[in-house]
Amino acid sequence: MLRRCAVSTVVGVVCAASPHAVSAQEPLEYPNDYFDYSFDVGNCSASGLRDPVTLEFLGSAAKLRVLAGYERGGPFADDVDGDITGHTIPHLIRHNTDNLFKQASFGSCSENSDDTDLADREGYGESRTHLRMWQLYTNYTTPDAGNNNGATGPLVKLTPHIEDWHPHNSGENDCGGWPGPINGSHAVERGAKDRGPDYYERAGSGFDRGRRFFQRAYQRASHRHRMQFENEGNTRSVKQCDREYAGSNGTLLKIGIGKYQCFSQRDRLDERC
Repeated sequence: MLRRCAVSTVVGVVCAASPHAVSAQEPLEYPNDYFDYSFDVGNCSASGLRDPVTLEFLGSAAKLRVLAGYERGGPFADDVDGDITGHTIPHLIRHNTDNLFKQASFGSCSENSDDTDLADREGYGESRTHLRMWQLYTNYTTPDAGNNNGATGPLVKLTPHIEDWHPHNSGENDCGGWPGPINGSHAVERGAKDRGPDYYERAGSGFDRGRRFFQRAYQRASHRHRMQFENEGNTRSVKQCDREYAGSNGTLLKIGIGKYQCFSQRDRLDERC
């Protein structure tokens, strides 16, 4: 009988006997895997894996200030909503800008101060749509740039997902850590390509549904957004606090925003953007 191993944000690497032919996860591949996932602060190893990247914004307006909004100066100034808030219903808005995780920066897993997260609800006690996002700068070049398929320019990576609130129950889950009258936390809805048929979900996991949420939102826009799907292959699943596994099916959605919505150097050569 094969054993299947998975990365857990709670207890590290967990192996369990499986009746299905599910192979153990391979070690992280440098540098590509570091572009495809977010990581916990201080842990850029497999045990620190957090969310798969399922969405990218490219183009002249692919910037955190444009997409996520920003805080105005002054004690009576309101925050300025970003493009994502305007496109999504229920609206995804900024709830904090703490640097809660590490992610890829120019091919290595390191701190990056320009990250933020958005959600349609504050989160305590409620299920929600949530994402983490960060910006790579204009001198960023994708790993395949050498064969004329790489793109240069502003790029924002996102990890949208649907997650449910679980009150803490030591007999049923490991959810907890939120301050308040009810101890609990969120878990991304189950579904994992690398877990075999037991984890097949017809609608996909919370990560897959989060990507489709953005696809529908930007397809409804009155102005043009180029879209393109790619098979990124980042299907590693992570054990959630409800003791279920969640991962992406490996599909990456690219959305163009602003001018020069180029997904590759070839797009520029063919004047398709």
